[in-house]
Amino acid sequence: MIGKIFTLGVLYFVQGLPYGFQDKFIPMYLRSGGLSHTRLSLMKLLLLPWLFKAGFAPLVDLFWTKWLWLMCSLGALTFISFLGMFINTEYFVLMSIWLLLLNLLSAFQDVSVDALALHILQDCEMGHGNTAQVVGYKLGALFGGGILFWVHYYHGWTYLCLSLASLYIMSIVAFLPMFTQHLMMKVNTDVPRTSAAEKQTVEDKKADEDCVPRPFSIEESHENLVRRRREKDEFYPYREEVPPLTSPTSGRRYDICEIPQIIFATKGTIPAVLFLLIYKLGERGSLSTFPIFLIDQGVSTKDIGLWSGICGQLCSLAGSICSGWFISKKWNLYNFLHFTLLARSGPIFMQFLIVNLWHSEVSPLFRSILFFFSASSLCALEFTAGLVTTAIFTLMMSCSLKAVPSLQATHYSVLSSVEVAGKLIFSSFAGALIDVMGISNVYFMFLVLSSLSVLILRFIDIS
Repeated sequence: MIGKIFTLGVLYFVQGLPYGFQDKFIPMYLRSGGLSHTRLSLMKLLLLPWLFKAGFAPLVDLFWTKWLWLMCSLGALTFISFLGMFINTEYFVLMSIWLLLLNLLSAFQDVSVDALALHILQDCEMGHGNTAQVVGYKLGALFGGGILFWVHYYHGWTYLCLSLASLYIMSIVAFLPMFTQHLMMKVNTDVPRTSAAEKQTVEDKKADEDCVPRPFSIEESHENLVRRRREKDEFYPYREEVPPLTSPTSGRRYDICEIPQIIFATKGTIPAVLFLLIYKLGERGSLSTFPIFLIDQGVSTKDIGLWSGICGQLCSLAGSICSGWFISKKWNLYNFLHFTLLARSGPIFMQFLIVNLWHSEVSPLFRSILFFFSASSLCALEFTAGLVTTAIFTLMMSCSLKAVPSLQATHYSVLSSVEVAGKLIFSSFAGALIDVMGISNVYFMFLVLSSLSVLILRFIDIS
């Protein structure tokens, strides 16, 4: 079990790298070069491939295997990272194309890793697998948004891309033993079954020749059953794969047009979709624009990278771990979400006050005080966001388990895509709203949207 959990942790770690890299490092890097709020926000549209994960999931199920998809996506990500060494970052369009390819391949890797985790983890290993997912992804985002920022600060863009490619090579090395074991087991699983079939044929012929009916033996049947289970576990100790996109009753393959109808007919899906579209709006808008506001006030990118990229991600990781611990203690999920959503509004309100109080005429002492509360609000918001996110993913998983077994992975991918869409679309236009409405009015909107999610939670049936 330890080997599987470690491998999944490494895969989720590299899965979080592009998100942290683009969410934390790229905006500060481009803003320091003079890019406008509007163009910075439109850079978020490069994350659009993550919205189409629900469309990628059937492709992973129907063509090749999840193992091969994962290996190919990791190899392609390594190649794209090496290719970034030769890109001139002054060319905005060329850099945008490079980031788009990175996000596209990362989305395929995301779907493949989730499908692989559902396949290789037994029921007793699910808790450890979820911990590996949350911790690995958060550490990847921390590394991509913080450590890689410092690599660029001291060594430049070339070493940043080289470090990124090295991490993907590390993930391939970590995944290779499991991939090789899978190939060997697929070859060996047919051998004992063939031998058993031949043996049964010989026994049947011998029984026919003797013309003596063999009495049924409970002990013998039980021994054969145990033997077959041991042979199966020895040669292929993973879950049996459910035929993809098929009806559990008739065995008929679903049409493409039927899949959305079945998914949205699942109990609780539509209210969950509406909530997932809204609950991240205020949080993501604040987290994506507040570091840019600090840059405009003259705070160095080095300090912002430390507090937003490293300390903030560590707080987010701590929040996710605490949330997982509380949920494992059988806390009421509705009450826990209600409390954490309310707590998340506090740091956003603090940032609303800061953007109204911080202007160019403030004294150095008051400036230091405002920076202290700015760093504190970033860490507090990341911590409460970690609390909320883990609880939300628990809600999504419980909702997907109500779907048809052969469509549960696709159902979960749909909810994940909706969750990404909610925070991506709004944060893509948050910069344009600041240019049009002013930063004070926009942060008041963030506060209202964050509070609105608490009200919408009341209409969701959490069971």
